[in-house]
Parts: sequence; C-alpha cells; structure tokens
Amino acid sequence: MNTIQHSSQHGQGPPGVQGAIGPEGATGPGVINWLGDWDAGTAYEVNDAVVHEGSSYICVGAHTGSEPPSVEWDSLGAMGATGATGVTGATGTIGPVGSTGPQGVQGPMGPQGNVGGVGATGGDGATGSQGATGTTGVTGATGTTGVTGATGATGPQGVIGPQGGGGPIGATGDQGAGANVPNAPGGDGIYVLEVSGGGAIFTWITHP
Repeated sequence: MNTIQHSSQHGQGPPGVQGAIGPEGATGPGVINWLGDWDAGTAYEVNDAVVHEGSSYICVGAHTGSEPPSVEWDSLGAMGATGATGVTGATGTIGPVGSTGPQGVQGPMGPQGNVGGVGATGGDGATGSQGATGTTGVTGATGTTGVTGATGATGPQGVIGPQGGGGPIGATGDQGAGANVPNAPGGDGIYVLEVSGGGAIFTWITHP
C-alpha cells in the first residue's frame, strides 16, 4: 500500500499490459544508387539519388531532364539553415616546395616598349674584302669648250725646201731703175732681190 500510494501521489500508475504486434509496414525503396549532382542530360531510373541546390532527392519515376523537386523525385533531405561560422583553426605548417611544373604555353606578344637611349659607339670593325668591280657607268655629257689659250711662241724657221720648177714667164714689167747683179759665187743657188729704201739688195741663197 505504501508503494501504491507513493506512486499515486506522483500521477503515474503501474505499467500496463503489452499490446499486440502491429501489421508489417510497406516495403522500402531498396538500395539507393547515389549519382551526385543532378544533370539535365542524364536518364534517371527509380532509386537513383542526386543532390540539387543543397537538397537530396530519390527518383520515383524513370525520366530524363525533370529538375527536382518534381513528381519524378521524392525528397531525401532538405538543406538545413547555414550554421554559424566556426572558429578559425590554427595555421598549419608550410609544406615542402613542390617540383617545378612543365613550362606553360607562350603567351601573346606584349605591346612594343619605349625606345631606349642611344648606346655607346662600338669600335671600328675589320676592313672587309674588296668587292667585285662594278659595271662601267654611262658616259657623261660633253662639257663646255674651255677658254682659248694664249698664242704660243713662234717656232724656229724650218729648212728651206728645194727650188720649185720655173713658173711661166710673166708679163714684161715697166722698166725700173738699173741695178747691177753681182756674179754668182758658184754652186747651186739663187739670188733673192730685196728692194728697200729705193735700192736693191741681192742675197745669194745656196740650195741645201
């Protein structure tokens, strides 16, 4: 009695009799085929499962291109609210330097830079070998005639040539003043008459 009264004071009665076993529940969906992110081009079968925009879905009707949520999909779990940002963890130790990767593809040529200053003049290079003789150029135009030079000095008198044949006898001239012709000194020669100052001078010229 003491025990029963104590329990009654707290509002709890004694344990009841165990009830009968209930009927068997419906068969579950079977093995889930997890396929990751939903893709519009994939043909989905029943029991294929995907995730889309943070919620997971299981296919209940074969199809292609039906974006969840839809009649072909049942929800497996909706995305929960974003939790509070956790405490920043301690910085990890720096890992070893990785090996150098392969050289990348050469990028496009950059714009041309500014022109640099003029460098110092280099030393004279060695003299090159003489090139082949070029073709003769076109003859230039004839220049203008130069000024006539001064007359040169008279040259020495040349040797007297042989006496020519006798010319025809000229007409008889007027009788002049008489002149004594000296006798020829002899040899092959000729007298030359020179009239000067009203007198006559005979000069004997020997033939060479």
